[in-house]
Amino acid sequence: MTIDSYFTQQILNKFPTPMVLIDTNYKIIITNQAYNKRYPQQSNQTNQRCYEVSHHYSVPCDQAGELCPLKEGIENNSPQRVLHLHHTSFGQEHVDIELLPIYKQTNELSGFLEILPHLNDEQNKITYGI
Repeated sequence: MTIDSYFTQQILNKFPTPMVLIDTNYKIIITNQAYNKRYPQQSNQTNQRCYEVSHHYSVPCDQAGELCPLKEGIENNSPQRVLHLHHTSFGQEHVDIELLPIYKQTNELSGFLEILPHLNDEQNKITYGI
């Protein structure tokens, strides 16, 4: 089964929580509308690196002194969860990042779905119990 990026984006847009698909090179592939509202600093986040948009770093999180869920996910081939401080349209916010691996039909790791509920977002407190 092949699913195009438009179809994938339409699915992600159904969720009120910011979500982004990231490849294994930290490159943003698809963002949902909630992500675009939360991280509007860049006119087009697609093709940028996740750490550039969320942290304003020029290097991955682990090279800037933080735990990088993407690096851990790649190394361990597993879901990850970490608390980060992100630059958003509301200033700096704590984000409870959940990272889920996405695989190709060949079972090769293709990238990750990053779900970014913000701890001060009332809807996320209700939805996720945080």
